[in-house]
Amino acid sequence: MVNTRSTSCNNNTHIKDEKGEQAVLLSGVSAVTRASFRFADTQSGNLHGGLIASILHLRPPPPHFASSCTRIRHSPWTFRQAHTSLSTISLPTPAGKLYYITTPIFYPNASPHIGHLYFLVTGDVFARYQRLNGRNVEYLIGTDEHRMKIQRAARLHFGGEAGREKEFCDALSERFRDLGRRANISNTCFMRGSSEEHHRAVDRVWRDLQS
Repeated sequence: MVNTRSTSCNNNTHIKDEKGEQAVLLSGVSAVTRASFRFADTQSGNLHGGLIASILHLRPPPPHFASSCTRIRHSPWTFRQAHTSLSTISLPTPAGKLYYITTPIFYPNASPHIGHLYFLVTGDVFARYQRLNGRNVEYLIGTDEHRMKIQRAARLHFGGEAGREKEFCDALSERFRDLGRRANISNTCFMRGSSEEHHRAVDRVWRDLQS
């Protein structure tokens, strides 16, 4: 076990091991989740101050997170370099360059649930924040209408009848689209894996890779 000590600086938690190596651990997911849902009901004009205030007041992680520096440095919540302020986490991009955000592309094999809403809202927080910083943001959400799980769910829904997967996906994909509308998600694109636009994009990428 590596002996560690934790110090607080600029609202990040810095962990130092015996050799003085430093890692930065962001605050817990639950606090981020609470912050995200708070923004969903906030008008866009007031998002900037609320976002910064909520991030700066995130509580540090429990002490047991610092039990092993090796584990912490390889945690998905750890940055490889120590940051002295939150501004360094969001690096500047060239003017006019596209800032692209996407959620996991959901499988429409069942109705959407709160886990899907969590991803939509979290992505929306980042999209709105980057727009307030003047960035050109594209925020994509959508449904992945592929794989055996879709076929199995469709056949189960229609009593074993085959060939109705498209009908099944049409209905459920619309539910995911409606979830985004009801939650006031600021996505710029809703992409379906079965759409002609998606087929053309995949074909172009594949041809570019072959060339």
